[in-house]
Amino acid sequence: MTSILNSSINGEYLFAGTNTDVKPINDFTAAGSPAKAALDAAFVARFGFASTDPAAANLTGAQLDNFITTDVMPQFFGPAWKTNWSNATDQPIVSRISLNETTESSVSANTDGVKKFAMAAAIVSTLFSGNLNADAKKAVAQKALTLTGEASAASRKHNRKLVSSSSA
Repeated sequence: MTSILNSSINGEYLFAGTNTDVKPINDFTAAGSPAKAALDAAFVARFGFASTDPAAANLTGAQLDNFITTDVMPQFFGPAWKTNWSNATDQPIVSRISLNETTESSVSANTDGVKKFAMAAAIVSTLFSGNLNADAKKAVAQKALTLTGEASAASRKHNRKLVSSSSA
């Protein structure tokens, strides 16, 4: 996901909005990743131990679902997104296509679809590598599938908007 969102052409990043000279997304798996650190810290703050601790095996699916909704979601749909994940601007590039018409000619990595897909990837990569039991992992997987479906739907809706605005 990171490598796709950090794609560039002629040195300009495609998903950076108007901030085309900066990589739009920070790598969640990189050493010292603030997004990974924030997710791990939220887990410890909620449960009192890391997801890799043997005590994590005692967590229920309901507890994980609540943790994801209450503690993780704000990291993606609040100010932490721009602090930990994104260097993109919300504003896409607008290009003139005729004397009286303009169209958005870029996409920002700050769309809800991207955020939901990033959240799904982050919770799976972090929580599945921990010591969760089958019930807790099932809850994580179900949440990730829901987020991925919502991300896909949001992307399709955004793409339809772009196509209809450029053909109007």
